[in-house]
Amino acid sequence: MQQQAPDLLLWMDLETDQLTPAGGSILEVAAYVTDTDLNLLHNEGYHAVVHHSYEEVADLKSRAHPKVLEMHTTTGLWSQLPVSNLTLADVEKQLLAYIKEYAPQQRQIRIAGSSIRFDLNWTEEHMPLVYEHLHYRSLDVSAFVAAHQWWELPYDSVFGEVESSPHVARLDILNSLNEMRAIRRAMITGAGR
Repeated sequence: MQQQAPDLLLWMDLETDQLTPAGGSILEVAAYVTDTDLNLLHNEGYHAVVHHSYEEVADLKSRAHPKVLEMHTTTGLWSQLPVSNLTLADVEKQLLAYIKEYAPQQRQIRIAGSSIRFDLNWTEEHMPLVYEHLHYRSLDVSAFVAAHQWWELPYDSVFGEVESSPHVARLDILNSLNEMRAIRRAMITGAGR
């Protein structure tokens, strides 16, 4: 009898030069794997900045959405691109290897994070091997946040203060993960009433 693989979550975040993937470029990728109790299985996770030459960076910046241009200027990501030695193909290969360490079979791991449709769209377009490996189900933290806003529930008093997204891939993931941990605690506490 084959042992069933544990349920796992891939917390992934991408930083990009555009808001839509067609004709855009992935600039930074980060990922962490947790179990469904939201425990990190590897504290370092995966992180990579995708190489773009100085000329390519200048071109990307000239075409970038104004919000994206400002965001990556503030974080310093634009200046990290030319010093990276990883192509997007390298990053896709490494990220898939990282995922397969925990979920060797296709459709074994679900993507998690905030506004994950954005990341899924970019992954499907630019890293199809990773996209094909992911389960079709997902956990989107922003859906919980939106529901509380729509229904005017006391989000801050229930889940605590939410840190704003710094738009640095690793930090964005850890913020989303911490937010989901707070939501989980509140749900468990509320269920026991």
